[in-house]
Amino acid sequence: TGSEIVGGIQGPQQALIWTDIEVWAMQYLGPPLVFGFNKLSSGCGLIAQHAVAVMRGLVAWMSQGSFFMLSGGGVQELPCPVWDAVFQDLDTDNLDKITAAANSQFSEFTWYYPSLSGGTGEPDKYVKVNISEGFVWDYGTLSRTAWTDQSVLGQAIGATSQGIIYQ
Repeated sequence: TGSEIVGGIQGPQQALIWTDIEVWAMQYLGPPLVFGFNKLSSGCGLIAQHAVAVMRGLVAWMSQGSFFMLSGGGVQELPCPVWDAVFQDLDTDNLDKITAAANSQFSEFTWYYPSLSGGTGEPDKYVKVNISEGFVWDYGTLSRTAWTDQSVLGQAIGATSQGIIYQ
């Protein structure tokens, strides 16, 4: 259900597919290319294709009006004490530019988004939650348009819309 499929990602033990209003699990059942689909939750659709990240078996994403996490206990909404600072300043004409980032070194999920106050249409603000310290939130100004968590290349790598790459 929903009006469009917004995005998908390979999560722990299953592929996840988001519409604008729901999240679904897709699992391979057997040959020839038979898959099963299960609705995990409603009212938690994905705001933009790249607004989801996976870290340590947890999947976190940004929806049209909240943040959600999928863990062994199912889908749960994350209480966000900085909601006003994010959603009141969100440039809704450029939602497709929102990027999620997992930083496993610091147990953080971050979303980079374009703001109305920035006025450029490019991601210029961030909101971040630390999941190991009791869901501590933080927000500020920082431009990132792409991100990859630590890998064989070393620490996390992020890029800006100007083409600058940071490690």
